[in-house]
Amino acid sequence: MSETISCPNCGNGLPNNASFCTNCGTRLAPADPPAPEPAVDPGHDQTTVTDPGLHDRTQVLPPEPTAPSAPPAAMPDPGAAPWQPSATPLAPPPQPASWAPPPAATPPPPATWSAPPTAPAPGPPLTPGGAPAWMGTGAQPTQQTTASNTGLQSSPIGAIVAVIGAVLTIVGVFTPWVTNNQTDAGLSGWDLTSGDKGFVLTGGGLLTFKSADPYLVLLLGLVGLIAAVVLFMGRARSVGRVVSVIVGVLIVGLVIRDWTSMADVVSTRAPSSFEISSSTGLYLCIAGGALLVLAAIMPAKKQS
Repeated sequence: MSETISCPNCGNGLPNNASFCTNCGTRLAPADPPAPEPAVDPGHDQTTVTDPGLHDRTQVLPPEPTAPSAPPAAMPDPGAAPWQPSATPLAPPPQPASWAPPPAATPPPPATWSAPPTAPAPGPPLTPGGAPAWMGTGAQPTQQTTASNTGLQSSPIGAIVAVIGAVLTIVGVFTPWVTNNQTDAGLSGWDLTSGDKGFVLTGGGLLTFKSADPYLVLLLGLVGLIAAVVLFMGRARSVGRVVSVIVGVLIVGLVIRDWTSMADVVSTRAPSSFEISSSTGLYLCIAGGALLVLAAIMPAKKQS
């Protein structure tokens, strides 16, 4: 291969790798480079079969094709005219509606400081039934007991007064109600129920009295005991107060009626020299009835 070339314009001899003519300045096209020889991989085995048949264990798979890369961005043309802004003015962006900042939230008032709650002291372990071991199997929770007693109004003083009144009434039924001025004998309220007991008169006759009121007085004394229990427990206290008043009034009324009846019998059947007088049992029954009435107005305290 010749190492010189001739200028196509003036024929001047030039080196093979000259880019322009040194005589006339004509730009020369570069000569085509020689085609590169195929490179031979020194590690390639010439005996390897690259296109074998099916099910050939010596088959060499070609490498997987890679995705084509994105073409490079076009370079700006240096000969192009420079960018000029458009003569038409752009429309101004739309103005937002009148905006006002949101009102500031009013801070909540500071919470009243209080001491942090103290952790409860560890208690005894719970039994399988759910209640503490010290409460036992039959104990009920304190919360339930407190809730069941809320609103109850117990009157211990009224209950004590009612018990005393009821006991006095019961004892008074079996204690002499009347005595006479001629003998030491006396008649109790219970003696009046039989009708065959009385006082012996001077002429030998027997002055007797009969009444069923002592039965009622004894029964009312027992009812007074029940009213005392109601007043003490506080359940249905208003009912217990009403019962106590009614029982007390009935006891006093029945005893006074019996005394009046016996005085009428003596004035009509006994001689004028024979007289009767009230005794201890009569006063006990009257006092018992009065105490039952008093028990109903005794103050009460609310259970918590």
